[in-house]
Amino acid sequence: MAEFGAHLTTRNNLKFSKPSIFESLAEDNLCTGLKSAFHYLSKIAAQSNPGKYSLIYEHFDEFYLLFDTLVQFTHLYVYKASFAEKVYGLRRIDKSGDLTLKNTVKSLFWLVSFPYLRSKLNTFYEKLSRDEFNGKLRRDRNKNAYLFIKVFPLLNSLWELTLLIHQITYAVQQGKNHSPLLTLSGVELVVFSQEAHESLKELNIVSRIGDLSIRFAKWIAKCFGYGLSFGAFFLQFLDYWYTRESLSPIFMSLPIPPPPKKFLSDVSCTQCPLCLGKRNQDTVLRTSGFVFCYDCIFRYVNENGKCPVSGFYSNINHLLKLFPPEK
Repeated sequence: MAEFGAHLTTRNNLKFSKPSIFESLAEDNLCTGLKSAFHYLSKIAAQSNPGKYSLIYEHFDEFYLLFDTLVQFTHLYVYKASFAEKVYGLRRIDKSGDLTLKNTVKSLFWLVSFPYLRSKLNTFYEKLSRDEFNGKLRRDRNKNAYLFIKVFPLLNSLWELTLLIHQITYAVQQGKNHSPLLTLSGVELVVFSQEAHESLKELNIVSRIGDLSIRFAKWIAKCFGYGLSFGAFFLQFLDYWYTRESLSPIFMSLPIPPPPKKFLSDVSCTQCPLCLGKRNQDTVLRTSGFVFCYDCIFRYVNENGKCPVSGFYSNINHLLKLFPPEK
């Protein structure tokens, strides 16, 4: 549908057509889908081997930020487009008709920093909301937290409204971009045809001869492209594989974790390692195999997300109540 878009003429007399709103939204959804897929993969890895992969799952946003920065910088440097834009045959241009170094840096900043900051703020808001619901926040002592809980939904709604306005104006050909982030980067999205690619190649052939960094960056970008394409298919297969059965067979097939480094040797077999009292409503934590009081372990895992003895990543879904046989 890109042939119906408006045409732009750059200073090099190259004509580009604007992508349709559907192509633009599909490109945005690809970025969101890839991050969700990698997050799901890290969750599965942490469940299968908490000792090795729990750190990646707990700090997924930071690991993905580094990975995304490398991928987006490589594609912006070589193709003048992000990874998702390259997949859909799109390209970024500024007022000069190309993508200058200044706008490349701005594009990289908004591509990787805004999703990261928004994800961290959403996580922080959900944590504070849970604490408020459980009565852990006091209005007289946590004024800033209460202010954030009230203000953040308004800011989030304002962002969604701004994004919707950009998309509507772009769909009716009254706006330059479908996203405010493109406007902040000082660029526009265009359909990068093969003819335009050959024309730019002829214009810049003198400056690119012998430039080994460009060739090396292209090789890296292709590797990333093929790797992420295969990875997306592989993650969809993993999603099918792990959802076709219930979770119980998966946990039954988990390997027995190694003994913890720290263990209270003076705790008897009838005591809870947390409260050190006689266990009430025996509950086993399946990631480590230790038995606690139900109230003790539920509260600890819900707040800390790990086993109190072994330190393995855990959540409340890993709790299993034990019912001893009647005497």
